[in-house]
Amino acid sequence: VMPDVAVVKGSLADTRRPHRMAQDVALIVEIAQQSLWFDRSRRAELYAAFGVPEVWLVDLVHRQVEIFRAPAVAEDGSVRYHEAYLATLGMNVLWYLDGKVCGE
Repeated sequence: VMPDVAVVKGSLADTRRPHRMAQDVALIVEIAQQSLWFDRSRRAELYAAFGVPEVWLVDLVHRQVEIFRAPAVAEDGSVRYHEAYLATLGMNVLWYLDGKVCGE
C-alpha cells in the first residue's frame, strides 16, 4: 500500500535507507475523492494493524478531514483506531507525535 503522504521519523540521513519500517511512520495522509470508502475502511484498518499512530483522510468532496488516532485491539481481535475526529474547513487540527504536539 502506497499512501498519498507519509511523514516518517528520523533525520534527513535516514531517508537514504531503501526500506522504511511501519514503526518509522508518524502520520499518513490519504487524499480521497472517489476512494473515500476504501481509504476509510480498508486502508485505515491496514494502517492501524501496522501501528501507524495517526491517519488523516482528506475528503475533497465534502471539504473535511477525518482524523484517526490511537490504534487499539478491538473486542473481535482486529486492530482499529480508538479515536476519530472530524475537522471542517477553517478548523485548526493539532498533530501529535509521541504524545507531544508537533504541528497544526
